[in-house]
Amino acid sequence: MQNTVPYHIDKNIESLFYHQLELFSNLTAEKGKVELQEIISLSLKSNGIQNENAEKSALLELLLLGVLWNCHIVNAMCSNSKAIKELKYLSTENIPEKLKEVYYSLKYDTLVHHNLMIDNSQFKPSVTILNKLAEWLDATEEYKYELPVIHKWISIFEKLSDERVSADMYKIIRFASHFTDSANKTFGYIINGEFFTRHKKRIEVTREDYFQVTKSAPEYFLNFVSAVWMNEMHDKSFNSNKKTILMAPGCMRANNGAYCNAKPEGSYLKCTRCNTACNVAKLAAITESEDTKVMIAIHQSSFTSNTDQLKHKAVVGIACAGCLTSGGLMLLNNNIRAKCLILNAPGCNQHWTDIGFSTTISEKQLNQIVPVQEPKVYSLSDS
Repeated sequence: MQNTVPYHIDKNIESLFYHQLELFSNLTAEKGKVELQEIISLSLKSNGIQNENAEKSALLELLLLGVLWNCHIVNAMCSNSKAIKELKYLSTENIPEKLKEVYYSLKYDTLVHHNLMIDNSQFKPSVTILNKLAEWLDATEEYKYELPVIHKWISIFEKLSDERVSADMYKIIRFASHFTDSANKTFGYIINGEFFTRHKKRIEVTREDYFQVTKSAPEYFLNFVSAVWMNEMHDKSFNSNKKTILMAPGCMRANNGAYCNAKPEGSYLKCTRCNTACNVAKLAAITESEDTKVMIAIHQSSFTSNTDQLKHKAVVGIACAGCLTSGGLMLLNNNIRAKCLILNAPGCNQHWTDIGFSTTISEKQLNQIVPVQEPKVYSLSDS
């Protein structure tokens, strides 16, 4: 496991990690509101809303924009727009199963470049180049819910002079770079250096999930902070709901869910506590009540398939750090202001290891979001 997952929050350092994360997130917010205040005000004017949450939401958008620029602008600028359009056309067709690996290989060849002579500083930020970044992100099919944020800022910048856009983007890029440097110093012990320096390079380019599992460390740092900020921004709305749903990922189940007896309930599965050794059953044992229940989304795609039954509920989405921001934005897009809880490590056998492993969460951190009961012991017959 240790070489094949990008991060791991060990049980022994959970308290330290979350304490540092809260402090780091607060410092980042304070620094960002000072350094990017003029740019944040553009969003507030555009939305016609001016409050603390709107300000923090705009800051999160700018940090997202800066991190994605720093991580992907070289690939975006080195990719041919015509080839991307052809690739996009192919992705909308029904590709036969036997040709899918060929398509994924073509996708990699079109979008990934390894020109060591080029770095971010060679590209002067502009609306045109931001459109190139958005085009590239769209072609990966991995940033569906981040793209509207990019397009929002493109539409804001289109109303400004080229000089103003360039100056503002340089501020955003520098802020994101300093954020990454500071986050690496603070959370370097969480991030798996072996994964990012060696294992990631060995991931097969013919995999459908290539762009998901090869995200860079700064994107994980972004998601760590995003989890804190979104929880803060959604606190009032979350607490106004009487019914709570804890949405657990399929990878929390024992044995990869091979013997799971969870029952379908709408778009998701309802935990029946069929196995007291299962981490989802343990979660249900300490949280479920008349107003709180534990559901299972086998995969993020099933989480996003139909969110109607989540509306007017206090939703806690449990997910690995690679998709916290996208998941939060997806729910917000469906008018669901959820809170999120970070998995201690990603363990899905569809993405990270051949056999997978049962993932865990910090119970103490869970208690910060949803006060838990005293642990109960259930026998299999009680299910």
